[in-house]
Amino acid sequence: MTPDFSKLLQALPVCPPITAKLRRFVSKDAFSSRTPPNFLYTTGYAYRVNTVASLALYGAEDASTAGAEWERHANKSPRLLTQVLYFIDLSVPVIDLGDFDVLAALQLTEADLQAPWEFEPAPTKLQRFGDAVARQQRFGAVRFPSDAARARGFRGFNFVLFPSAIVAPMSVVIRDDPGVEIQRWPSP
Repeated sequence: MTPDFSKLLQALPVCPPITAKLRRFVSKDAFSSRTPPNFLYTTGYAYRVNTVASLALYGAEDASTAGAEWERHANKSPRLLTQVLYFIDLSVPVIDLGDFDVLAALQLTEADLQAPWEFEPAPTKLQRFGDAVARQQRFGAVRFPSDAARARGFRGFNFVLFPSAIVAPMSVVIRDDPGVEIQRWPSP
């Protein structure tokens, strides 16, 4: 039976906002497909911690993890992809799934974090959790272990940000490689 993640999230204490700089590579074709860029197009699909019902933006905690994630994505493409690097500056309360006490409080396990999600007929437990996060406004992001990093033999972390959950005074600023601001949440 799936836990009531809405209730579990309400019981979870909110920590002070985390200030971090995330990294993400996207294909140059995808990057230039919209003017002005809207970084929500980088998902719009179901991924590890969201279903199609919840728009989300993923970013890696460090350069090595961003590279592992890019490599996994590029290896699935039948064509060579040219990459573009961008940064996500965030200041939001985060749910850290790298913390075993937090996992236990949310009735999640390490196996839930590593469960396959692609081509599954129904949302995974972790995807249902992500959708619950997207529907609240106490937390703006979830930090979780990177499966791509694990596959390459190191421990790395990704963040998933839910724009619907990001309200002032939380903030997310997306910048290109030279540091120019491209997008901001919440929108001014």
